[in-house]
This record gives sequence, C-alpha cells and structure tokens, in this order.
Amino acid sequence: MILDLPPTTVELIVAKAKRAGVTVEELLYEFACDDEIYFDIERMKVAMQGLETAEDRLKNSVEIPKSALKDLGAFKQFLQANL
Repeated sequence: MILDLPPTTVELIVAKAKRAGVTVEELLYEFACDDEIYFDIERMKVAMQGLETAEDRLKNSVEIPKSALKDLGAFKQFLQANL
C-alpha cells in the first residue's frame, strides 16, 4: 500500500522514527497496533460512571428518537434541544 502524505508529514514521521531508533515501518506498525489509541480503560470507566445498571442507564441517559435519525439536520436539532 502507498500512502499519499504531504512532504512535511513524511519528514516528521521519518524524524520521529530516527529519534526512536526504529524504522519508519516499525514506527507505523507500533502506532497502528497500539490499543491505547482506541481503548483507554481508565477513560472508559469515567465515561461509564452512572451507567452501571439498567436502572442507572434509564435514569442517566437520553433515548434518541427515530425522528432524530432521519438525517443530519434532524440529529443536530435533537442535540441542540437536549444538551
């Protein structure tokens, strides 16, 4: 696969790989496989506070009506009314 990146971005990636003492391929592989990018358990625990049980979820969340899911404008209107 070939990625079309701006030259400045390529230079930054190469420099970071050199600083880390790895190849660009190793750096990018490490980045792509780093679970912390996608899943931070501590952050997730904070986000889930108040939603532990079914009763908590009903009390501390808002159900999105089907009318808000018909298009982006309807969803934005729902968010404005509920935030």
